[in-house]
Amino acid sequence: MSVRFSRAREVKSPMIYRIFIAGSLTALADGAFGIVQGWIAGVPRPVARFFQGIAFVIMGKRPDHGGVQAVLLGLASHVVVALCWAALFSILMGYSRWVRQLLKSSSGTVLLGIVYGPLIWTAMSLLVITPLVHHLPVFGKSWWIEFVGHIVSAGLPISWTFRKYTWKSLNKGQLPGDALG
Repeated sequence: MSVRFSRAREVKSPMIYRIFIAGSLTALADGAFGIVQGWIAGVPRPVARFFQGIAFVIMGKRPDHGGVQAVLLGLASHVVVALCWAALFSILMGYSRWVRQLLKSSSGTVLLGIVYGPLIWTAMSLLVITPLVHHLPVFGKSWWIEFVGHIVSAGLPISWTFRKYTWKSLNKGQLPGDALG
């Protein structure tokens, strides 16, 4: 399946490409958000420390004990998780006429990002992080900053990427799942 952006040119955009772009943009935006959030909160941390913190959740020990291996594990985990959320969005898009309809308009795409971003953070903090660290999150200021921040750092990059690479085919009535190649 290809998406026609102009009469003269077609751009191939199979679903796996859309997932890769959306996941990569989300990993970059969310990583930048996590680092900037530390600066805003008055607890600046180097990039390496941010990714060591992600590895800490997986490894179950202090992140500063992991060195370069912890940084690489945190980075890889961050990217894989972002790709998984993009893939889940593509599945939702394939099964939900409502999602496909919203992607046809800019305001609908923004609405999807506003809903999907906080959904990602809520699911991550309650269903992924909580079992790994063996305690419930503290629903304080930091948690709510993450909740709102995931609109910009995850929800919007995913919804806009899928809108950009899908909306023409949606207007033709083709299902996004037709392009899983």
